[in-house]
Amino acid sequence: ISKEFVEKQKQSTWTAWVQGWGYVLSNRIILSTMIFVTIAMAVLQLVDSQFPTLFKSLFPHDKSKMGYIISIIGLGGILGALLTQKLKQFQYGWVVCGGMVLMGIGFGG
Repeated sequence: ISKEFVEKQKQSTWTAWVQGWGYVLSNRIILSTMIFVTIAMAVLQLVDSQFPTLFKSLFPHDKSKMGYIISIIGLGGILGALLTQKLKQFQYGWVVCGGMVLMGIGFGG
């Protein structure tokens, strides 16, 4: 691989990066969705990081329970993706906000 090719590739990657962010920043729907989902995922990550501590105190002698719960969470994600794929027409706002509300209900009890 020549130096010219590597230099051109770096330049085109940087150009694509800047153009992509320019598009995101100019499109209010995409920008607001990204901000909303980023905040929601940060909050969700705070809860997820407490799973090991919670399961250690709830089930000190059965370490497999945490694996079961994580598997069920993954299965729910797959089923949600398949369901979303099957829908012919839907509004993304309802899907994203509905998912966040369902997660909040699940964690809130």
